[in-house]
This record gives sequence, C-alpha cells and structure tokens, in this order.
Amino acid sequence: EDGGSDLGIILGEPASFTEGLQYFYSGDNSWIDHIAPQGEAFTIFQNQSPEYINAVAFDGGSYRTIGSSFEFGGLEDAESSKDYLMHKYLEFFGIQSIWVSLPERPEAGITAAGIYPNPFHHQANISFSLEDESNISVEVYNAAGQLMGLLINERLGSGSYSFIWNGEGATDGIYFFRIIGEDGVITRKAVKMQ
Repeated sequence: EDGGSDLGIILGEPASFTEGLQYFYSGDNSWIDHIAPQGEAFTIFQNQSPEYINAVAFDGGSYRTIGSSFEFGGLEDAESSKDYLMHKYLEFFGIQSIWVSLPERPEAGITAAGIYPNPFHHQANISFSLEDESNISVEVYNAAGQLMGLLINERLGSGSYSFIWNGEGATDGIYFFRIIGEDGVITRKAVKMQ
C-alpha cells in the first residue's frame, strides 16, 4: 500500500541476516510504500514508528532476491554502516566478500582524504593533506584484502598531495585505499566500473 512521509528509523528484522542493524533514513523520497513478504519470502527491514515492512528477501536456493521500498543511498551510517549492510547483502546472494572494518584515526594528522572520480573507470586519484611531516604509505587493496598497489612509501612534509592509481590488473569491484601515517590510518573506498 502507499505510504506516507513517515520513514525514520529502519530496524533489521530479528532472526534474519539484518538482525541488529539500525539506520536513520534521510533520502530524497520519504514517501515509502508498505510491502509484505509473499510465499516463502521474509521480512528484513521495518520502519520503527509507525511500524510497517519496507524490505523483504527471498531465498530459493539458486535464486535469491531482495526488494525494498527505500533508497539504499538514503540510509545514514551510525552504529551500522551502509558498507556493512552491503556486505550482508552480498553474503545473502552467495557472493564471496570480506568486510574490512579498518579503524580511522583523525588524529593521524591526515585530513581531506578523498578519491575521485568515484566510481572510476581506468584510474583513480587519491588526495590528502598532512598537518605535519610524516612517513606515509598509500596502499590499494581489493575486497579480498589482497594488496593491489603501493603508490608511495616515503617521508612527506606538511601540505597537500595527490597520487594516481592506474588500476593495472584490477577487475571491476570495490577497492580500499589506505593512507598509513606514523600515528594512524585513513581508509577510503572506491568502486571500479567499466
């Protein structure tokens, strides 16, 4: 049935692969249809208040599907992140993935870290700023945790830096760029697409 503009806190369904997950929603479309599982499908997310189902899944063995009436991009990271939810979705679909929850320490003296374009086709540019002189390594890993490239490993002075990874040997997928300083690590994620 048609919903109203009342989507707020989305809760993972107990006894499903989303159990314990919780997200605030701030997507452009808050007029969310109410849906319900049919046959052997099951609920995976509900709105907290008013209570209604807004995501379902079906596991038919060789055929699996997820249906939701909210925008994935409208979920806000909090105790549960969208990255972790995507990992759970991939697990449900039987797609091998490793969820890499790498700690980020802003006190590492590394700021304004970003990757562009993202998604990227042939090469990605990673940029960051250093507050102080530091030994810095910039590493690229695939979703399986394999090192795909070392962009730099040297001592840099304070200032802004930019390095290009040409994606050599990389297939389409998710990649993690780690900027490792003397006092911590900053990690950014990028997607390579054709």
